[in-house]
Amino acid sequence: MTNLYYNMNLIYLDTNVFTLISEDIDIQKKFISWANNQNLKIIISVILLSELIQKESKFPLFNELINNKKLEVIFLGGYDLICGLEINNYPTPITLQELSINSVINKLLNGNSFDFFNLKHSTNFMNAKENQKYISNTEFKRILNKWKLFYPPDNKNSYSKRKQSELMKMIENNMVSDLKAKMNLKDIDSSKIKTRMIINKSLMKKYLFNYTKNFDPNDFADIMHIAYSPYIKYFITEKNNSDILNQIKKETNLLNSTIIIKISDFRKDFKK
Repeated sequence: MTNLYYNMNLIYLDTNVFTLISEDIDIQKKFISWANNQNLKIIISVILLSELIQKESKFPLFNELINNKKLEVIFLGGYDLICGLEINNYPTPITLQELSINSVINKLLNGNSFDFFNLKHSTNFMNAKENQKYISNTEFKRILNKWKLFYPPDNKNSYSKRKQSELMKMIENNMVSDLKAKMNLKDIDSSKIKTRMIINKSLMKKYLFNYTKNFDPNDFADIMHIAYSPYIKYFITEKNNSDILNQIKKETNLLNSTIIIKISDFRKDFKK
């Protein structure tokens, strides 16, 4: 079995999509029916929880959806764990189910239903949330500044198509060199390091090649959501992320097994 088919029954909902399904009962019923017919498992990532926890007025709706017995939910750890799993298992394909933290969640719940109110009052979760946010914000900004320093943009702070291609290749080569040294290997197939590849390409397209877009620490979560995309069958997200992912899908094989759905199209299809 190749990694192309490993996670064909997983669906990822970003924060806006999860919120939409929670709020709209008609869409929710149709979504649950569709998910059941396709035997889909819903991914609940730590970054999704970190964003949902900021919408306390919607907690009752979130609780109802996440505890719906007709849905199979898999809780997953962060993108850094996916990166680690890819490296530790290289060159063997991985499956996201290996990162499931369902057993940890179930132990904490102790037979009770998942409750966002309790989660918000969990000191450990809130501390971990803030720590992850700080690390991701500072790390991504450092990476972007390093890329600009070593490969300055053209006039008007933009990159020509030629320089975009050169920069992407340079970054990929640097990543491969770094991993070869860490893993003590003579060569590495970068297509098997999907998470780091998709994050790098997303950062470049969102911030370097779009010179009107400044790095906003508050939207680092977009990149965190994208990290899961190579291992998902249906990835449903907002317009900017879907546009970036569709560009990457055309240019690489990272998303060969992923169907990218824009939230507006999802809303339209499930409102019929």
